[in-house]
Amino acid sequence: MVRDVLTGFLGFFSAFKDLKKYGLWKFVWISGGLCLLVGLLFFVVISQYYDDIGGSVSAFYKWEKGKSLVTTITNIVSGALLTIGVILIFKYIILILVSPIMSLVSERVESHDKSIALKPGSFNLSALLRGLRLSFGNICRELGLTLFLLVLSLVPIAAIITGPAIFLVQAYFAGFGNMDYTMERYYNINESRSFVKKNKGIAIGNGIGYVLLLMIPIVGLFFAPTLATVSSTKAILKRQERMLDA
Repeated sequence: MVRDVLTGFLGFFSAFKDLKKYGLWKFVWISGGLCLLVGLLFFVVISQYYDDIGGSVSAFYKWEKGKSLVTTITNIVSGALLTIGVILIFKYIILILVSPIMSLVSERVESHDKSIALKPGSFNLSALLRGLRLSFGNICRELGLTLFLLVLSLVPIAAIITGPAIFLVQAYFAGFGNMDYTMERYYNINESRSFVKKNKGIAIGNGIGYVLLLMIPIVGLFFAPTLATVSSTKAILKRQERMLDA
């Protein structure tokens, strides 16, 4: 498990060197531009509406004494909750939007490494629809687990582990989405879920690198999707070879 996590995470370092090797820089700029536009839109949403939500909540407080403190606290809490929700949704919107592009990236990596000509056609509606179906299922599972961990965090002792656990849940499902750009050529959705469960360490490691990159302003938005796809593709291909040799 730990070895797989390291494999998924450390793959980002070699993936950066592979951008030129596979001729992927144009995909970096295209996907990065899309991510940047979506990121700016979400930033506007947060900056415009977090205080409105806080004001609406604090309106239920009818007393003048402590009104400003209550308003400040509700603004902070609503801003934090809105940010968490936006980050959760943003991650999946990015995975869906760039799915046709990242499918092409994954194909190019596999074609180069296996020295074979793969049948083109990932850049189509089916790739986008699969991404929608998979993301909808994953976001429901991730949201359920996150809410459970948030409730569990109310227990003082449990709060020590719930923060890291929430991050690992985020990483797992992000890695799952990145891995599917390759798995879609081999498995249906149920088979993909089974494959990821057996190789959850790779998903977590890949997702950790992906989420950490997204936290880097602008630069992370450009590089995270392509590097995560290259890293996950190479890890999956190696794992499939190992399965065939077993």
